[in-house]
Amino acid sequence: MRQHKPCGQAMLAGALALLALAPAPTFGDAAVPPADLAAEILACPAIDFTACPALLKAAASRATPAQALADRLQAPATPSPERAKAALALSLLDARDHLDAFEAAAKVLASDGHLIDIRAAQARLGDARAVPALRTLLAKGTDVRSRVLAAGALGVLRDRDSSSALQAALAEDAEPRLQAAAAHALGQLSDKSAEGALLALAARPKVYAPARARAVEALVALGSERAVVLASQLVDHPSRDVGRAALQLLAAVPMPWTHAAVRFGLETAGLRGEAGKTAATLDLREAGDQVLAAAVRDDLSDQERVMLLAALGRLKPQGAARAVVKRLLVAPLAQQIQILRALPELGDKTIVPDLVPLLSQGDPALANNTVYALENLTGQNKGLDEPAWRAYAGLDGKPPAADAGAKAQPSGAPPAAKAPLAKPPSEAPRAKPPAK
Repeated sequence: MRQHKPCGQAMLAGALALLALAPAPTFGDAAVPPADLAAEILACPAIDFTACPALLKAAASRATPAQALADRLQAPATPSPERAKAALALSLLDARDHLDAFEAAAKVLASDGHLIDIRAAQARLGDARAVPALRTLLAKGTDVRSRVLAAGALGVLRDRDSSSALQAALAEDAEPRLQAAAAHALGQLSDKSAEGALLALAARPKVYAPARARAVEALVALGSERAVVLASQLVDHPSRDVGRAALQLLAAVPMPWTHAAVRFGLETAGLRGEAGKTAATLDLREAGDQVLAAAVRDDLSDQERVMLLAALGRLKPQGAARAVVKRLLVAPLAQQIQILRALPELGDKTIVPDLVPLLSQGDPALANNTVYALENLTGQNKGLDEPAWRAYAGLDGKPPAADAGAKAQPSGAPPAAKAPLAKPPSEAPRAKPPAK
């Protein structure tokens, strides 16, 4: 349902969300000194928010270790591997006030293999001073890793003057990882002059599958009509990565004769989610029943299920709400929550009596998400008051409310609410998301 913020900003946002309610990090009885926190970060085996708890502390700490990391980055005696870690940590912490430290470190490492780590981290922070060195590393780098990182960094910086060098890299069949990185970068540049080179890579029969997928994705960014025929053929590629990219292109450049390829995707494991999203984008109502059949399968990933449920909300095939609720009642908790969050988009109040009993099943997350579904389906604001909902739905032996059995609303018509309705539980004070 979703496609890139700079890496640092996106990961930082996730870290802050995880730690929004956490107490300030402590070291014994006091806040961790910035220098000590920087040392903890540099001692991590890998610098990312999953493998480095100290980086999570830093993201939430008022006493940021950015200055201490910048000092280590540019200090003449700092070993090159540690310097690379400091640069990456600063980029993930979005430390844009310390860009000069990257320049100082790059001068010390002029011919060192870790120079690319400094320049790539600098690019993540949007510093265009890294561009000349990155262009040189792409064209003349002596190792594949440096060239791959340089290509990616030039894409992040949207350096259109590097387009020719990136296109040349697409032809280097001996370096498939470089081909993939160059194709991705060209998609970020949105340079129409690269269309021919990207098409050539995507159409080549024996090519590294990730490189082909990135080439197709770049053609999506270009809105390439020339690639539609090829994309319709690549939907059934053995690599599902390539098939999903092909479906994205069919969604971006609508052509009536590509609908059969979308239907194929709905029947194919690993493609169903993207095919459902494509069907919804194309407003392919005749595929609604196929989307529904895919959405209630047992063998979906979480992402696929979310995409298919969203597609149902757009296409609204007949009987969708009833079929989805049938799945809801036997699904594990995580799937139940996904379904409850999607049900309001189907706009069918006839399922209200089936949802009310979920309020008393003892799980707070299930109850809170049920409230979200009930309130946004009905326009009623009854919270966790199960007796009130039972009365509304006619489950207390009395006639239900006049609108409790209303049919599905027309697509796009919001419920007529007289009071604020429940927000998704991750946003509403009363409803907390389930523990992961």
